[in-house]
Amino acid sequence: MARLKREDIDFTCEKCGACCRVEGYVFLEAGEAERLAGFLGMRLKEFKKQYTYWFFIFGRVLRTQSTGCPFLVNNRCSVYEARPKQCSSFPYWKRILNGGTKEWAHISGYCPAAGKALKPKG
Repeated sequence: MARLKREDIDFTCEKCGACCRVEGYVFLEAGEAERLAGFLGMRLKEFKKQYTYWFFIFGRVLRTQSTGCPFLVNNRCSVYEARPKQCSSFPYWKRILNGGTKEWAHISGYCPAAGKALKPKG
């Protein structure tokens, strides 16, 4: 399985919100909870209580709902300007790139833009 490189991909998000409804975790990096709380006009303590929880040794994650991310409103990110790095860097995650075409096929199953993004070889 060959690793994918950024130059193998011509990804343009279609803003469908599908990636925000996939089961999984959105890990918050240092400062992201503070940035989101400020964007929402909330105190950090209240933001953390309402929207996050501590996940074992991995750190703070967003509390998702059965419908996906709590900030997904009408298939749009309501905190787009302050969204976590994990969200803004999709689909260029190490796990996806290292997983090659097999992992790319998996995300293409829910992300229509991914299905169109791999550049032809040759």
